Amino acid sequence: MKEPFMTSYTYTLITRIAVACFLLVALYEVFFPDSLLQKYLSGTSDNAALHAVYDRGEAGDLVGSKASAVSILQVAGTSTVTGQRAITAIAVSDFLSGDAQQRLQAVRLTKGQLIAVPGAPYNQALLIDRLLGYIMTAMEPALIDEIFKDPPFKALRVKDDEIASLKNLAKYSISVYPTNAAYFEVGISNAAVIFKNYDKTKIVSTEDLAKSVDSIRAILTTTQGLFDTEERTIAKRPYPEVQASSFYYFQGFLDGSIALVYPQEFPKAQAAFQKFFDYYRTTRTSDGSQNIIIETRVPYADFALATFIDAIYGDARRSDATSYLQNMIDLMKAHPDVHKGTFLAFIHQTALDGVQGTNGRWFSYGRFVRMADIYPPFKQLLNENGWNLP
Repeated sequence: MKEPFMTSYTYTLITRIAVACFLLVALYEVFFPDSLLQKYLSGTSDNAALHAVYDRGEAGDLVGSKASAVSILQVAGTSTVTGQRAITAIAVSDFLSGDAQQRLQAVRLTKGQLIAVPGAPYNQALLIDRLLGYIMTAMEPALIDEIFKDPPFKALRVKDDEIASLKNLAKYSISVYPTNAAYFEVGISNAAVIFKNYDKTKIVSTEDLAKSVDSIRAILTTTQGLFDTEERTIAKRPYPEVQASSFYYFQGFLDGSIALVYPQEFPKAQAAFQKFFDYYRTTRTSDGSQNIIIETRVPYADFALATFIDAIYGDARRSDATSYLQNMIDLMKAHPDVHKGTFLAFIHQTALDGVQGTNGRWFSYGRFVRMADIYPPFKQLLNENGWNLP
């Protein structure tokens, strides 16, 4: 007698295998939203048109990058991976533009992405981290109000304490999915105690300074452990170069904060900043030019190093401090359009906030005045951007 084409046992086995495969694919899609199936269903997210958008942004052509991204969005729609990545490129261009209304629009676009197409937890965390970055750029009140005015962020706002609000937002991001960016923001919030003492806006006890240092060291350990994994995870998303550049910058900044309490540890900070500068010099656009997206962070690194060196070494390394200040000035004169939404906004907001202002990014008013005193060209830069120093 002829055997049946498929026995009941074989049918059951194949069915179970099929169900298992389906479940594996479903789980993979949840946790790895860049998978081939996602690309097939929503239109490839790694297409040449999107890469051209990123290339333009990285080369400093913000207007061209935004225009191309808008064209892609009109075809792809907002519900696809391609469309969402086009929105990200639009938001980046809007924020870096320096225009107040466009910067607010960048915040709204990012919050809209979180509501409309949040994606996997890692995607959600990246969007929240982008909001953290908007705050950290210059601590501008209008942007902070826009970010925290709606749920779920409204509940995280601490009245009259923007640093505590930022820390709550960073912790919220970590609760969604742990990222280096969010952990670093928590660390910098903890470093505010050190900067208050350094800037003489508050006298902090030795015990409290030591506690702040311990908390920062814990953050540095955590972020080091996340680095390799996050480098792989972010690789195919828009502007992946921001991950490593941010990592080296914040590592240097936090090590520098520790050195304000324990000066002997400053070489660690300088080594981390050097990794940042090396990464900036070697990470090029597709046509071999300098990457402007990374460059927007360079003046912050220059300013931080200048202030750390001055605080720790004084006149003994004055020329080193002023060389970083001059490098910062040269970069912003070379590409003023891409810096007016970042460090130049920081300069302007700090002038508005004054010596006691918490919005002007970590009680930095005194550091600006000090750098202006030791280097007249820096004073000129400040006075050209909202200051009135004699």
